[in-house]
Amino acid sequence: MNYYRLLPLIIAAVLFQSGFAQDKPLSIGWANVQWPPATNHVVSATNRTPAIYGQVWIDGVSNQPGATPKLTAQLGFGPAGSNPQGNANWTWVDAAFNLDVGNNDEFMASLLPERAGSFDYLYRYSTSGGSNWMYADLKGLVANGQSPANPGKLSVLAGADATPPQVPAGLVVSGTSSSEIKLAWRRIARDSTLYGYEVLRSSSDTRCFAAPMAAVRIVSLGW
Repeated sequence: MNYYRLLPLIIAAVLFQSGFAQDKPLSIGWANVQWPPATNHVVSATNRTPAIYGQVWIDGVSNQPGATPKLTAQLGFGPAGSNPQGNANWTWVDAAFNLDVGNNDEFMASLLPERAGSFDYLYRYSTSGGSNWMYADLKGLVANGQSPANPGKLSVLAGADATPPQVPAGLVVSGTSSSEIKLAWRRIARDSTLYGYEVLRSSSDTRCFAAPMAAVRIVSLGW
């Protein structure tokens, strides 16, 4: 006589049918950039733009109180008129849940652009931990692969202080490895306007590494 263990299979089937074994990403039905439609900003090392808001709706989910679990939002900006999807020229920052607005979840974030110019900004949302994103502009979701027709507009102006700081003295290489160089220099005293430095790999390489006023900074070269 043969005996079969059916109980684990029955339990697994019950769990699957009840939803415990399922982990499907939530389906975003609508999202946008809520406010403002445009903003101006002056380049600063520390001052960020005013808060920019975005909202998202998920049927039967976002109407519940509080932040929707597994829903992630990011605010980003990039070259005006460009497609943000897979575009390395766009910069993204995590947005924080703000509050419930009707059946929607609202998020908020701010930007810290480093150069003057005209840019677009958007929100993007994910329910898959960032594996997939849905992009949204002022009028709603942006079709996959399409450039946004109604992005927010960011105008960044140069700061009034165009005078470069004094060049630090005593620059030396204090240590090296296969991927790093340790640089040291003497701090410039009595300059309240100085925030920090940018260290470039070479005169032709625009990539830079932020360095504070501290005398020593480890620079990762990424050879």
